[in-house]
Amino acid sequence: MANLNEEKSNPYPTLTRLQLIITTNMKTTLKLLVLSFLGFSANAQSIEQGLKYIDNEKYSSAKAEFNKLIAKDPKDGNAYYYLGDIYLKHQQKDSAKIYFEKGLAVAPKNPLSMVGLGTLDYINNQQEAAKLKFDQAISNGKRNAIMYYKIGECYAIHEKKNYSDAIFYLKEKALVYDNSLVDAHLLLGDIYLWQNDGNNAAANYNNALLVNPKSAKTMIRKGQIYLYSKNYTEALNLYLKGIQSDSSYSPAYRELGELYAKAQRFNEALAAYKTYIDRSDNNDETKLMYGKFLYLAKDYLKAIDILKELQEKSTDLVIERILGYCYFETGDYNQSLKYLNQFVSNQEPTKLQSSDFEYLGKTFTKLNDPKLKTDSLAVLSYGKAVSMDTSKFYLNNDIATLLISAKKFKEASEVYKIIVAKKPNSINDFINLGRTYYFANLNAEADTTFSQFITKWPTSVNGYIWKARAKRKIDTGDKLWLAKPYFEKYIEVATDEVKYKKDLVEAYTYLGAYYYNQKDKPKSTEIWTKVKALDPGNKIAEEALKAK
Repeated sequence: MANLNEEKSNPYPTLTRLQLIITTNMKTTLKLLVLSFLGFSANAQSIEQGLKYIDNEKYSSAKAEFNKLIAKDPKDGNAYYYLGDIYLKHQQKDSAKIYFEKGLAVAPKNPLSMVGLGTLDYINNQQEAAKLKFDQAISNGKRNAIMYYKIGECYAIHEKKNYSDAIFYLKEKALVYDNSLVDAHLLLGDIYLWQNDGNNAAANYNNALLVNPKSAKTMIRKGQIYLYSKNYTEALNLYLKGIQSDSSYSPAYRELGELYAKAQRFNEALAAYKTYIDRSDNNDETKLMYGKFLYLAKDYLKAIDILKELQEKSTDLVIERILGYCYFETGDYNQSLKYLNQFVSNQEPTKLQSSDFEYLGKTFTKLNDPKLKTDSLAVLSYGKAVSMDTSKFYLNNDIATLLISAKKFKEASEVYKIIVAKKPNSINDFINLGRTYYFANLNAEADTTFSQFITKWPTSVNGYIWKARAKRKIDTGDKLWLAKPYFEKYIEVATDEVKYKKDLVEAYTYLGAYYYNQKDKPKSTEIWTKVKALDPGNKIAEEALKAK
């Protein structure tokens, strides 16, 4: 332990310094001995069992254990505090407050309930009131490492984070009182990891392993360092090592499932998460997570069954999100639209994701209902998805396709401008930019774009045929015959007469008209004969040949 030479660092003044300097292997015995000195020997095992249930996320079992302890000893302030803490973990602040106040009433010298009330103030954005309660807990209560740990935890995990205060209470207080407090080492590691300080995170996780080398919880947390750096192999090794060390630690299977899901190994993810459910509380939260895993594993019908059952008793809006996704994947687009609309309408805007709007866009596209103007709604939805997540840039192609289908060529050209700016070497997108200019009658832009295309891809047939068409639109009535060199070049590069038959007929027809206009009878006859050979039923060629 740290600072053994200082009297104040000993939280158990009834024990001698010699008793405190006991080997690491006897720490558990020492803790029980300490509890007996403090008068908690009858309740120690129940508290430890309840905390173990919390660690394994078996909150119903933990509640039962602490309630059993209260029935046995109505003045056990720890039991009231931990019950309140469980409710706090599930955002049930009113219930948490009731238990913290009861704990304070029956055990006013136990500092934990006052810390709990201070934590409620902190969550409610009353930082000064929280600080006063924390100071009061320290002044009036029996100081101990857990008290300081819980104050540090409050500053670390709730919305308005204060990492500097959290580190102070964990490092300078909790661990000075008890350097064997694994959770304090772990939370310090988490704080450093959240601040992208991998070295300090690893150091604190390693400190936790020194206290308990077989701690599955610590190995999983250490694996998070590798997860943050996307070294999934090392993360997996640590997760599996943790499970091997303590297979009863249920959150390990949840983390393992999420890791497998990131690696697209969905069957293994499902198996791991099923184990987590079996070993933790089978509550609404775990069922919802299981439904998400089923969706990721493409088991959409089973996911729908679980989520529909869950929807009957849960108000969690995320259920509607996943139902919307799953119904889309099964082809039930009306149900998909129903749930997605409900979710987007009712969810807080800050909690919406780009995937919500992507699925809405895909659903509107599939419904294809002119009365509902689903094409326009799809464009808006895809646009929202891209604005929220630039990695979904690919949806711009879907937006452009929908605009072209609606003959909104000018709007489509604006989208293709964005696409080509980002992907200047995409041959299909480049030609589509020119085509949308062409159909939008932006002829100068089309002409310029096709010139750029020919420069970039001189062996491609597409540039020449579309350049020729653009020139014809600029040269109204073929007065200057501006398209001639491009149709000629097209004929030169389009050597597969079967594949390019239609466009070759167009090119030869233009040239036939040119030579006819120039009164070059031999060349005109040659060209029109070629048109006739490619398209025997071509009436224009027949008339031209008759008129020679």
